[in-house]
Amino acid sequence: MSIPLEEIAIYVNSVISLVVLAFLVNVIRVIKIQSKEREQTVKENAESMKEILNARLEKIKEEKVLNEERLTKENQQLQEERDKARKELDLTLSKGNISVNTFSLEESAKKLGSDLSLKIKELTNQLEKSEVKDEGNDPEYHISMANGFMSNDEWGKAADHYEQALKNGSSDWRLYSSQGVAYANTRTENLLALQSYSNAIVFLPIEAESNIKSRLFIYRGAMLKRLRRIEEAILDVEYGRKLASKQYEILDSLYNLCCLYAMSHDQKMYSKTGKELKSLSNKQFEFMKLRLDEFAPEFKKTEAYRSL
Repeated sequence: MSIPLEEIAIYVNSVISLVVLAFLVNVIRVIKIQSKEREQTVKENAESMKEILNARLEKIKEEKVLNEERLTKENQQLQEERDKARKELDLTLSKGNISVNTFSLEESAKKLGSDLSLKIKELTNQLEKSEVKDEGNDPEYHISMANGFMSNDEWGKAADHYEQALKNGSSDWRLYSSQGVAYANTRTENLLALQSYSNAIVFLPIEAESNIKSRLFIYRGAMLKRLRRIEEAILDVEYGRKLASKQYEILDSLYNLCCLYAMSHDQKMYSKTGKELKSLSNKQFEFMKLRLDEFAPEFKKTEAYRSL
């Protein structure tokens, strides 16, 4: 008895289907097993990575604490060094009679010995290099620094520190006066010097000694002279001359007036003032004549100039 081909085909297909199904089931089982294994591996790796990251994080935290402690210690040490340097600077300035209570810091600075001058320079440089932000609100610090720089002819730095000291609206005429001297000695900041001297005059007490007022008006007039505002300058310096009773103010007023009269080509007043200056100080008179090269070179051709 022969089996029909259709039945054979059905049988073969059934067998093939079972084999394929068994294969697929096995493949799925293998995939599941591998997936679980991979999942386990990933989990283990994640746990391991987590441990590593936690360890690193703890190390970072420890390092941060150590760095903060080191930084705090360094800042404390730096502040101690700065406090020491500031005290030393104030003491050294005091020894040299350099303070805002000294009307002419410039004159006091000229009398400093080389040792004191060098010491002040070292201390101001040390403090400048290690300056911290908080000191921007400490006017006393800036006054000390300004006075220190003034004593070593570092006029621009001195003026900047006086400006910082005056930020809070001080009405101390002495600070404005010292700032004016600093600006004036830069030889480039004449307008700022004029403003500083004007502020000093505004805040100068009524009972101030006449020679102090005299000097401020003469200094302001000298800045107006540099700015070629001759009429205003003459008014200021002439007023300063009327107030003056000490040699410095008298000679400085006469010197400036000679320059101003030459600039305005007033030969009569130049001759009169020049004779007075020459009689009191030939050295100052000769210096004035040299300065006319800058202020009034054409005046040197006049009879008034040649006759003195």
